[in-house]
Amino acid sequence: MPRTKSISDDALLDGCRAMFLREGLGVSTRRLAHSVGVSEGVLFQRFGTKDALFFACMQLPRPDLEQALDRAWAHDSVHEGLALVAEAALEYLRAQMPILMLVLAHPRHRDGSWRDDDGHHLLEDARTLHEPFARLLGRARPDMDPAHLTATVGLVVSAVLTRALHEQLGVDHRHDQAQWLGTTIAALGRGFDER
Repeated sequence: MPRTKSISDDALLDGCRAMFLREGLGVSTRRLAHSVGVSEGVLFQRFGTKDALFFACMQLPRPDLEQALDRAWAHDSVHEGLALVAEAALEYLRAQMPILMLVLAHPRHRDGSWRDDDGHHLLEDARTLHEPFARLLGRARPDMDPAHLTATVGLVVSAVLTRALHEQLGVDHRHDQAQWLGTTIAALGRGFDER
């Protein structure tokens, strides 16, 4: 028996997100509605279209790397600090990778046409992953050229993102994370240690 319309948006989105992740982009609105115990009409009344429902379900949470950054400030070595922040970023990306992969596969994401009601890009909050790395490196090397800082941060974030993707694909495995983080961050952060 369907639930009443009083199901909260959060509960509805959680249930539909699980169904999208289990069955992919082709899951029907009928199956989505059934999985959360409402009618298709309720889905369309609340979200308008299947695409709007999908993107509401797949909003990535803003990464919270502040605790890792606080721990990083305590290290004399910039690459040790970078490794701490990278480890927290990797945990965030691991948790979000199934959603991220599904979002990247959606045609409206690929053509760049999806924005929320406020005009923000779906992955905008995930882009804030760069900020803690930039703050850490900027504080450690205030004389660094801004373009060099941006490029370095981009390399670190790209390495962590690639690692999370490789783990999802089975190319890399979590058991060697410490070695990978140490080696990768040391290579990318070479030259940033306090002297």
